[in-house]
Amino acid sequence: MATVVLPHSLQSPSAPPILRFPYEITLAILLEAVAYSGPTWKWTLPLILKHVCRDWARVILMEHQLWATVDWDVLTSFPPARMRNVLLLSGNSPLKVHLSGNVFYPYPDFQHPDFQHLLESLELGLRGLADHTSRIVLFEALNMPCEAMSLIFDTFKTCPAPKLRDLRLGISTNTEKPWGPQDRAWTLFGGVMPMLQIARIHDAPGAWSSCVNMTTLDITEEMFPLGVLLQTLQYCTRLRYLRLEFIDYDYDDDRDTKIVVELPHLRRLNIQCPTPAELYFLRQLSIPLATSIELSFTTLTRVQAVTHAPDCCVTCNIASGTEELTLELRNGEFGKENVLRSPTGLLTIAYCHLYGVDDPALPEVYCGLGIFSLPALRTLTIHGHATDTFPAKEWERVFASLSSLVRLNLQNVQTLITPIKLLGFVGPADSPSVYCPKLHTLTMEFSTGDHADIVRVVKESMKTRAEQGLGLESCQFTLKMDEEIKALMSDMKCAVIINEIF
Repeated sequence: MATVVLPHSLQSPSAPPILRFPYEITLAILLEAVAYSGPTWKWTLPLILKHVCRDWARVILMEHQLWATVDWDVLTSFPPARMRNVLLLSGNSPLKVHLSGNVFYPYPDFQHPDFQHLLESLELGLRGLADHTSRIVLFEALNMPCEAMSLIFDTFKTCPAPKLRDLRLGISTNTEKPWGPQDRAWTLFGGVMPMLQIARIHDAPGAWSSCVNMTTLDITEEMFPLGVLLQTLQYCTRLRYLRLEFIDYDYDDDRDTKIVVELPHLRRLNIQCPTPAELYFLRQLSIPLATSIELSFTTLTRVQAVTHAPDCCVTCNIASGTEELTLELRNGEFGKENVLRSPTGLLTIAYCHLYGVDDPALPEVYCGLGIFSLPALRTLTIHGHATDTFPAKEWERVFASLSSLVRLNLQNVQTLITPIKLLGFVGPADSPSVYCPKLHTLTMEFSTGDHADIVRVVKESMKTRAEQGLGLESCQFTLKMDEEIKALMSDMKCAVIINEIF
């Protein structure tokens, strides 16, 4: 580290304690104080701190990085000469640009005079910033109307950003017109962003950028063009995190469906869409076996169940590596939710069926036990926190996919009567005699309700399985005991383990 000569008053033993801090600590405090903290952040913080004392003023004027944050006020509120002075104070320090389109919200449409005035101010500020794009390391423009984003793209079309590492762009959800296909040909910063590592793009397809150094790509797009995505991913060979949120996707021609993109370093794949029917593009991704996969489905309507996701690298990874899963059924803030996850964290499948829908039944496919073949699954834990769960037919399809299951754990058993009954169901001659034929251990945890009635159902199911030659080795109960329950358990057709609740 270079030697820093401290101002005389900072070295004096008679100075107040706060002024006797080493220079590096004083600088660290000031950097933390002026760090960007969201839309309420004010660029005037360095000016305010400069007036605390003469020594702080010296430090603030000497350290260019304290002036290296540009927000909406700096860009649009200053005349060009004053903005140039602010940028001069930042010296050659890396610039971080934070722009928010929230200022456009009060105006109903882009023809409003105040809306046009904001656009004019933005255009003037962007021109002043155009000479400094070579110093930008972070560029953020969120909740922008299309007209404002167009200005950004037009102004920086031929301005390279060789040091840019973090790009965050988003079109406002209140905008009247979405970007059309003609905008996808636009290239931000002339396409010269060799150091780009993180790109988070919301409804701005023209900003999708390929970079060999990119490690994070986060795209939210109502209808994303598959061809553009695949072309982008082909060059992102170091990608570690990929997140896609969409309603549907389209492709330009059949060639798009034949491309397979390899992502050898991917560690986390996160996909959010309405139903598993949109997962077929996974056939065109090749990822490592250890990649963590998170799938989230949210819909207002009941969709026909999808038997299986397409056979591909992603689904093969899930099928071969999943031996234990936990299924949580719960009432969420916006709808009925169920989440299927592995204890290793390598697989998470979440579904939210929003409230207010005519048919509230949860299709079996959304608990993940109908999307993928799970031949390695041995242990399943079900948390029945919801007031009601799947209809009987859906549970039948769930249990039909659990042929390899050997351990079943049921928590909050009161809402899981149907699965317990199915364990003793005997099907017709052309079907398996019982569900989960390899099951040998059943664990149940009770909370409220009539425990005796549930134990009676368990006993009947165990009896039926035993008659079919597929009896369980053990049943473990965590519940409040009474004489009736003791009598029911006395001749249970398996070993009984009791953890009594007092």
